[in-house]
Amino acid sequence: MENDLAKFLKDIKVSSVLNKDHTTYGKANMFDGQPDTCWNSDSGTPQSVTLSFTEPVCIDSLRAVFQGGFVGAKTVLHAKTTGAFQELMAWSFEDVNTEQTLAIPAEQQMPISALKLVFEESTDFYGRITLYKLQLSGKAAKDNT
Repeated sequence: MENDLAKFLKDIKVSSVLNKDHTTYGKANMFDGQPDTCWNSDSGTPQSVTLSFTEPVCIDSLRAVFQGGFVGAKTVLHAKTTGAFQELMAWSFEDVNTEQTLAIPAEQQMPISALKLVFEESTDFYGRITLYKLQLSGKAAKDNT
């Protein structure tokens, strides 16, 4: 059963915002459900999105919609259980405008307090990322019995 983890979001941090225009290109746009709003990073790599949660969660999938030409070509997911972030897995998103799903293998679905997506490479020459939607599915860790 799919369970959107947006209700557990405590804080969202991004590495940069295009032209520092947080209204048009800010971090909240990835989660507003509007197909025409986005987070758009400034130039340079790496870029990142860090999500912290109100309580530990277990993530089973991640869905993303990028603007083609501005995709996180090489993305590394880092999870925080206790202490520092540790690498969870690497993934390469396709350079397309359609929704892409990253399924988290069962053995990596541990209770985490934060998740960091590091876009080490972009399909854009200048390293920009344009992300229209970021959706995490899973459940609260306390429900993981």
